[in-house]
Amino acid sequence: MSNTVTFDRTYADFGGEVREFEKAPEVIAAINVLMKEWPYSIEDFLGARFTAEWLGSDQRPAKVRDLNDHDLIFEMGDTGFYELVLRNDRGDSVYGGWLIGLEPVVVTDEVVHGHRVILTTLEDGTQQRHDYFPNLGYGPASGASAMALGRETQDMLRRAV
Repeated sequence: MSNTVTFDRTYADFGGEVREFEKAPEVIAAINVLMKEWPYSIEDFLGARFTAEWLGSDQRPAKVRDLNDHDLIFEMGDTGFYELVLRNDRGDSVYGGWLIGLEPVVVTDEVVHGHRVILTTLEDGTQQRHDYFPNLGYGPASGASAMALGRETQDMLRRAV
């Protein structure tokens, strides 16, 4: 029996809660760079939880149309890692570094190198500070190598290296 097929669905579609600026081609390009740089696959981003946050040093834009330069923070499953895509008012997107830790994640008012400091929570309940480093993006602040990590996070870090 013959059957005419129709291609009427997209395989990796964005849900209705994902706004246009969050799925712009520049963002997808930055995610592609991230996937080439680190051992992530498309599966890591399908259904990934994320947030759009203002990480710049100046005041957060008040108008909705100015959201296009909000930065994106992706929670990479239950791994304890977060990856960032930084955006600017020209619509450019670049890989913005990484965070380690668990929720809650707090964007502070403190600014380092033009970007807000971000805090995550470690498994022992202490906070891990993440600063922005020019030409590198976000990463754990000094002393991060002495972080109190649980066994599961330590095992994952060993496998990633």
